Amino acid sequence: MNSPARVIGFVNAAHFIDHYSMLIFAAAVIVMGPALGMAYSELLPYATPGFVAFGAGSLLTG
Repeated sequence: MNSPARVIGFVNAAHFIDHYSMLIFAAAVIVMGPALGMAYSELLPYATPGFVAFGAGSLLTG
């Protein structure tokens, strides 16, 4: 595998892992809600700092 193809492969893998990890919280909240005695809508705002950090990091890295 040549270098550009390897870079594209790593970028695609990282992109997948990034979106996958961002979506894990939304799915985990379904189980966490009853365990913590909170509603889905009460727990979901805790993801906001992660989305803000993601956006800020995207701007910094180009």
